[in-house]
Amino acid sequence: HACYAQIFSKKAKSHPYELDIPRSLETKFDLQGGLIFIADEAEDQPLNFLLDTGAPTLILNESISANRSATRVVGVNGAATISNKKVKDFSVQGLPIGNMRSYLTDLSSIEAIKKKAITGILGYKVLKAFELFIDYDRRYLMLFEQGASDLHAFIQPVEAIPLHVKGHFPIVKVKIGKRTYFFAIDT
Repeated sequence: HACYAQIFSKKAKSHPYELDIPRSLETKFDLQGGLIFIADEAEDQPLNFLLDTGAPTLILNESISANRSATRVVGVNGAATISNKKVKDFSVQGLPIGNMRSYLTDLSSIEAIKKKAITGILGYKVLKAFELFIDYDRRYLMLFEQGASDLHAFIQPVEAIPLHVKGHFPIVKVKIGKRTYFFAIDT
């Protein structure tokens, strides 16, 4: 299937986004330092998920016990210890995502910087079956099955930029002068 980044004009702000879409999530979000947080709750406990299209999958904020096998990984922001866990019947605000393998790691360093409890990170494998619409001005987010929305009938993009996926990153090709660059898109 084709993958595009669509850019909408400020005129799109006037649409109320009141759509009846099966298997969808429509929610307000909290924006802190450029990071999108989605609130949820389970068993009367508040949950905060960080939306990160650059993360490979669901990452849960758990200290890794000594009896669990762990791996040391290195990324652009440093090193971390991770383990994995099968999560059954995962959902976000009632939107069923299904069963998936997740990573476990200690996210306390991000919690300390943001001064906010973080349950986990919603990454690529959580999002890949859905279209993602983010209205930063309204702090409003929609996640719906691909092709299940008539949103595009109401709001036409100013531009559609073709992307391709490399690993778990959407990649955009940019030409500056005579040179061509490839940039990963990461919320």
